[in-house]
Formats: sequence, structure tokens, C-alpha cells
Amino acid sequence: MGGAGMSLYSIVEMLSSNHEVTVYCPTSPPDMYNFFLEKGIKVKKISNIGMLSVYSGGPHTYQRTFWKGLLGIVMTKSMIKKIIQKEKPDLVAVNSIVLSWIGRILMKEGVKSICFVRETIRKSPWTIRVKQLLNNTFHGVVYISDFDKRQFGCQKPLTEIVRDCVKLSDYNLSLSRDEACRNLGLDPTKFNVLFVGGISKLKGWNIIKHAMNQLNEDINLLIAGNTDTRERFPSNRFHFLGVRKDMPIIYRASDVLVFPSIAPHQARPVFEAGIMHLPAVISNFKQTSEHIIHMKNGLTFKARSSSDLAEKIKTLYTNDNLRKKLGESNFSFASEFHEFETNKKVLLNFFGKILNSN
Repeated sequence: MGGAGMSLYSIVEMLSSNHEVTVYCPTSPPDMYNFFLEKGIKVKKISNIGMLSVYSGGPHTYQRTFWKGLLGIVMTKSMIKKIIQKEKPDLVAVNSIVLSWIGRILMKEGVKSICFVRETIRKSPWTIRVKQLLNNTFHGVVYISDFDKRQFGCQKPLTEIVRDCVKLSDYNLSLSRDEACRNLGLDPTKFNVLFVGGISKLKGWNIIKHAMNQLNEDINLLIAGNTDTRERFPSNRFHFLGVRKDMPIIYRASDVLVFPSIAPHQARPVFEAGIMHLPAVISNFKQTSEHIIHMKNGLTFKARSSSDLAEKIKTLYTNDNLRKKLGESNFSFASEFHEFETNKKVLLNFFGKILNSN
């Protein structure tokens, strides 16, 4: 399951300690729905609903997908209204700004509401509409970073920052790096660069692929995620690991994480790597500058530049002390800002304020 799905699961798990939570989840594809069932979460099926795609990396207005999402809004408004009337909830939370249009329905139905802003904002006339919806139709807005809160600039509803997070205990492995490598069939003498993004162009597959051509034979690339084109790119330095449920062992076998997105994109793997004491190398977008501070808990490189990415990887490959120092700093950063229990307290307190507000 992707980062957005894991973030939703964290939110549901946090809220379930104090509230009865029902999740309405699409079943195409069925992965997230089945995941919630396995975790014992009360989940109900819902048809794919309309989206207002105004986030960085999403479809543009000249693309068919954008307008298909808008048409979907028209087609699914009545369904959402019927669900609200049937469930009679005390509060409804929507998990993305692409669903911010639901705020108008919730307002008309007199239901308290919260919108989670998980996406990086994109300059667009439609962004103005999303800001209006957040300001005028929701009782609360939750952001995952200070930057996003400043950019959206909501004034009327209550706002809070609840960062994407992980449980430290889930990443507590007794395996050494060499043992993890051998368990995965990897050569522990090689320097392992981890890319969590499959073959996603947005997450920078083409950038890291070309960067690897500029690095020596002792540096290998581990690719986690959707890798359906494996046969088309044969190389003994590229290790396609597929979609995994055992990411902690992948991180343990790695020496550095790269996140070379070609557009601003929220980088959950960066703090997951931090929990595993790994430094990260990411594109130098201001939107993600809270995640990695250059030479403090990782390195940044010129976005879309495979040569600059290769140079930064070389820096960590040739300087073991720097790599370890940055990795420890990234662990401290991730533990302070992305720890589950800390963010849980913030979220429960915020929900309490909304529920108790007039």
C-alpha cells in the first residue's frame, strides 16, 4: 500500500482509541479496502467518487483525467448526501483536498467536518476554489507540514499540523545490515541506494536510472514499488524488489535513500528511512524543505538533474562518517516530528475541539 494509504491507516488507528470510526473506501483497486478488513477496521465499500485534482503531480486542466474527475463530482454528489443521511455521523473527515468539494454537502447537512490536506499545493485557478472550500465549508483543516499550512492560509476554520508518522516499534529490527542483505539475496559488500517509487516518473524513476549510469559498479540500486517493466531493463546493479510489506528489512539493507521527484511531492520514505538511521537525498523543492535540511539530516540536489544526484550519492559513498552522521540526525528528526504517539495526542485534541465547538 502506498504512502497515502498508510497515512490514512495511521489516522484511523489514532482516532479509534477514543471514537467509533467507519471508513468509506473505494474497492477499485481493492488493496486498501482489503487491508482495512485485515486490520479489523470497520470499512464500507463506496464507488469511485469525483475528484478536484489540484495538487502537485496531479493531472492538469488540459488532461482528460482532470475533467473526468470533475464529472465524477456531479455524478456522485447524491450518493455522498445519502451516505451522510444514513450514517448520521457526529463528524466527517475527508482524507484529501481532492475531496474538498464534499464540504459543501456537509455544511448543508449540518455535520461537523474536517479536511486533511495531504497534497502539496499547485498554482492554478482551481486552487483558489479549494481554498474557498476549506475556509468556508469545513470546521477544521489538518495539514501535514508548516509549509502547506502557510500556503493554503486558511483563516476561518480551526487548523492543526499532524504529520505523517510511524510507530518506532514497527521498525525495530534485530537484523544487521549484512543479515538483511543476505535475506534479500543481495551482496552485502555493495553500496545500496534505495528508491521507493517503483517506476513512477513523478517520484523520479528516470532521474535515478540515469544517475546510476554515472556511478561505479560497487553502487547498486534497490527499487521498491510497482516494477512491471522489470524484463525491459536488465542489469545486475538494479534490484527490483516489487511491492513490499516488509519495508523495514529493505531499509536495513540500504545505505542511503533517494527521493528524486520531478515535482514537489510529499516524501513519506524520507522519515521512514530516518527511523532506520538512513540519510536521504531529495530534490531541492522549497515545498519539501522541512523534510531534509542539506548537510544536516541528508543532502539535496538540483531537481531533475541526474548528474547532480549522482554527485550527491558519490559524496555519501566516499564519506562514511558523513553518511552515518546524517543518518543519525535524520533519526533524531524523524523521532521528534513523525512519531506516532506524539501526533496521536495532537490529533485527538484537535478532534475534541471540533466536536465541542458551537
